Amino acid sequence: MERLIEKYPEDLLFVYRHFPLNSIHDKAALAAQASEAAGLQGKFWEMHDLLYTRVSEWGELAAEEVRAKLTDYATELGLDVTRFDTEMDEGVYRAKVDQHMMEASQLGLPGTPSYIFDGLVYPADQMGISYQGLEAFLPVAANLLALQPRQYQDLPPL
Repeated sequence: MERLIEKYPEDLLFVYRHFPLNSIHDKAALAAQASEAAGLQGKFWEMHDLLYTRVSEWGELAAEEVRAKLTDYATELGLDVTRFDTEMDEGVYRAKVDQHMMEASQLGLPGTPSYIFDGLVYPADQMGISYQGLEAFLPVAANLLALQPRQYQDLPPL
């Protein structure tokens, strides 16, 4: 996605929403909250990326051990750890993460990651997740969107 944004800076706006699949990863929502807590200190993507690349370190830990590991990561990223811990312990970002999860479920998103271009869901199950697949989908999405004004609003007569 970064390469696409760099190549099409005037055409793409990247908007991130959490979609923690708790049925697959029971600590996904907690990790999403940690990235939000880091985000208010200007380190959202750093925490996001760290959690993603080190999931083998924290993914199988017990909940209380994960919480301590998140504090370690906050320290590593140079965050105000007292603020981070307070926000995490008080569940400051729980409602936001839950709202994102509910919206993703209502949209019927197939999983993570999901990409939507002007309301069209990228068919990751058919095209895979790659720069080439995403780039190939852009003109298809544009063509489909260009046809919308010509679509019938009501059934035509027989």
